[in-house]
Amino acid sequence: MRLRLERAFLNNEASLAKLVSARRAVGASKEAFRYTRLRYQAGLSNEVDLSMTQEQLVNALVRRLFATVDVNVTYARMLRELLPMPKNPNDPVLTQLTLHFP
Repeated sequence: MRLRLERAFLNNEASLAKLVSARRAVGASKEAFRYTRLRYQAGLSNEVDLSMTQEQLVNALVRRLFATVDVNVTYARMLRELLPMPKNPNDPVLTQLTLHFP
């Protein structure tokens, strides 16, 4: 039980770190796309450059989406370890944590 809970917690922490990184990548990609678009409008860049930075932005957004989903999944797994579900689906789910110390 304790090992599973620790693993769930550490997995959630790692997922949160990946999400922070993915959010930063989206910010950098947005800025790169904005800069390339301005250069394109000024005639200093071509459509290929614009398309490549747009693709990088889309990829960063997709990675952020996957990181967000992963955070939610690891959080749910951690909650599952903290709040065990009843065997009978008709029984109420206990939402109060009870800690047992040996």
